[in-house]
Amino acid sequence: MQKTFNVTVTDLESVVSSFGIFAPFVYTVLLTLGLSVPMNPLPDYLLVNLAALSFSPQTAIIATFFAHSFALAINYFVARTFARGILKFLANAVELKNVEKLTRKIKIQVVFGMRFILPLTATGIDVVSYAAGFAKLPFAKFYVASIIPWSFISIIFFTTTSAIKEQSMALFFIPGMVLVLASFSIFYLLKKRW
Repeated sequence: MQKTFNVTVTDLESVVSSFGIFAPFVYTVLLTLGLSVPMNPLPDYLLVNLAALSFSPQTAIIATFFAHSFALAINYFVARTFARGILKFLANAVELKNVEKLTRKIKIQVVFGMRFILPLTATGIDVVSYAAGFAKLPFAKFYVASIIPWSFISIIFFTTTSAIKEQSMALFFIPGMVLVLASFSIFYLLKKRW
């Protein structure tokens, strides 16, 4: 990172610490935007790694929990409120019927399973939340089915990166890469079953 962008880990830590006690709040807002605004220029992966680098695991887990909760609610209710109108405007009748048919297959169990596939659901385009909102799944069940896997992944990620950071900064990105590879493996196995 230092060679490519002329930014060191110390530079990033000093930017985060410049917010003082508000740093976790700023992180929560930025991550919420990253998960809610499609094609957001601030990568979620960078934000999460900055949190792992700058905060205690407990602070990072709590701040990420709140960001996930806000983003899930925003994405679900945006889709529930506006998706049908947008699709009617953009799609023809046949395409709209196909989308409606596909969303009938969205069940709480599917939401739960898909949350473990991070590249599909933890980026700026949260297809699962949009589909759940469009399908009008009960919000409370949708929220629980979404937040449990994301919290489980956050706990694993932040505790392992904290432990690794203490040992060697050169290995800092390994937990994130392992989670992404595991997610792609799950996706590949599920795709073969379908």
